[in-house]
Amino acid sequence: MSTDNSTRSPGLSDQETSLLAELDRWWTHRHQEFVDDLVRWVAVPSVSDTSRATAGSPFGPDIDQMFAVVAARAATFGLETEFHDGYAISVSYGDDPQIGLVSHLDVVPAGDSWTLPPFDATVRGDFIIGRGASDNKGPALVDLYLLRFLKEAGVPLYHGVRVIYGGAEETSMDDMRHFAQTGPVPRVSLVTDGPFPVNNAQKGGLNLEIELPAGPRLRGFNAGTAHNSVPDEATLDLVGVEVEQVLAAAADVQPPGRVEVELFGGGIVLTARGAGGHAAFPETGTFNAVGVLARALIAAELVSDDDLRAARALDLLSDPYGRALGVAFSDTRSGRLTINVGTVRAQGEKLRVGVDIRYPVTDDASRILSAIEAGLGPLGGTVVDSEHRPPHFVSPDDRRVRLLQDTFTDVTGLSTEPIAMGGGTHARVLPGAITFGPGFKQVLADHPDEALTSGLRGHPWGIPAGHGNTHGPDEFVDLRQLRLAASVYLTAVRRLDVLW
Repeated sequence: MSTDNSTRSPGLSDQETSLLAELDRWWTHRHQEFVDDLVRWVAVPSVSDTSRATAGSPFGPDIDQMFAVVAARAATFGLETEFHDGYAISVSYGDDPQIGLVSHLDVVPAGDSWTLPPFDATVRGDFIIGRGASDNKGPALVDLYLLRFLKEAGVPLYHGVRVIYGGAEETSMDDMRHFAQTGPVPRVSLVTDGPFPVNNAQKGGLNLEIELPAGPRLRGFNAGTAHNSVPDEATLDLVGVEVEQVLAAAADVQPPGRVEVELFGGGIVLTARGAGGHAAFPETGTFNAVGVLARALIAAELVSDDDLRAARALDLLSDPYGRALGVAFSDTRSGRLTINVGTVRAQGEKLRVGVDIRYPVTDDASRILSAIEAGLGPLGGTVVDSEHRPPHFVSPDDRRVRLLQDTFTDVTGLSTEPIAMGGGTHARVLPGAITFGPGFKQVLADHPDEALTSGLRGHPWGIPAGHGNTHGPDEFVDLRQLRLAASVYLTAVRRLDVLW
């Protein structure tokens, strides 16, 4: 798609229009470089792992490797790089860098059901497929290329720009907590790890560890890689069950083909298939495999006693909006509560279940926790550990929010309102930060008939339905969307530069 800015909104000044046209020409000449860089970045399996931490390396060697790759590339652009005790890395351009672009370089584990190699990125037309391509290495690379453009084009700014990359956003956000304490923190930062337009409300979060007593049949239950990823596969080793009964159970699951049966080592292995993705966005079509397997076991009467109670608890927890547990709360600021069974592991005579909850900004975490404990109590479920993240909210009347909203409309020609989401970003922990793009999913949904959005809509060929989501198998990013995001960010940076 062309990003010729001469056809954009009259809200752009002549100077802005001219600079965006220059960026468009510049990007065209460096498109292949950008693709090659992103492929190299995806190749690093940068999962944050504190169990491999050493002095000066709080998140393990893979994060260190990713930081080194970025530093080396920034050096070829003539940009200044600074390491922040292994927690983060920053790249800056210009004097007095009071404008920040914040992203992260860690990724969730690859998980199951990929049709393509997760860390050997595949380029198909306008799409790059690989773990982290969308969340968040593609946007992170846009930030670096924007600094490169500012330098090579000699764009005059009153304040410099600092790109800040964290290494543990997907786990603890201790990366940016450390940076917030040690600095240097820009006066205002755009977190480039969310949706367009401005994301001014992020739901509160509860991560729970739940124990469920399990009988002999459910002790082989296994699913998931992380609390915040919807499992697309769940497995169970069954013994002492007639094969015909299991086959009948699998055949009755709707829609068909969700449960597979395999004979292995004298036993039976059940594998349930779902549709993976980010825990915070069930509306994108995710489908939890844990619930599929639990319901199949219950319907076929393959479980009883503690096994039956555990299966019922997993079924309740698999309702993505908490209706089955009586926590279907919502508000007008941020929408509906979401719940996700991210992991299930056997521990002796119990199942250990990891649950991710995103709750409305006006709600109360203690009320939700009490309701869940009450719902699971009769089934033997116990919450043994919890981690709480308070909601994040910025008024839509904040002058930075208004400036960014206007910028998005002026560059894209699309009028929008600030939006809320269940996903959590570094804006929760970094002072002066606001989440602003680069995702267009909400914009595409709100403007299905716009000429612009039709040029940004698509799906890479060969990727199965249900694949491609953030945190899911065959995660992909649309290069056209990233390129348009660069135009939005360039305009936003220049407008923020004269805000004070």
